[in-house]
Amino acid sequence: MPLYESKAIVSVEGMIGRLRRFTPYIDLVAIEMIQSYGRSVGRSTFTTALVVGRLIQALYDKDYQGQIKLYSRPTIKGALGGCKTDTDVHQALKIRYGEARKGEKLEGVVRDIWSALALAVALEENPNMKTW
Repeated sequence: MPLYESKAIVSVEGMIGRLRRFTPYIDLVAIEMIQSYGRSVGRSTFTTALVVGRLIQALYDKDYQGQIKLYSRPTIKGALGGCKTDTDVHQALKIRYGEARKGEKLEGVVRDIWSALALAVALEENPNMKTW
């Protein structure tokens, strides 16, 4: 069963289903965690915190034995060469893999997929991030 299915954004329920289905094959679950920057936050920030909790709970429900690691966005940006903005992150990924247009490796990479890809690339390029 392939772990990679598509570049599509999936619902929370869809992601939980995938985590449960693939739990036996996963050694590390890496999640970008929200971080306080001393500013007011809105509903979407709290929703994100709840989703992170649901994902972790789904793993525990399946007796997941691997590692669960939470990474802040500044850590991910630093690991990609000291990027300061999300635009810098997109540019760094485009330099590595090409444009996000038809026929290119990044075709279909949009919205939250940029963040997920950034975390995956940061972990691949910086193995020390996998251990604490």
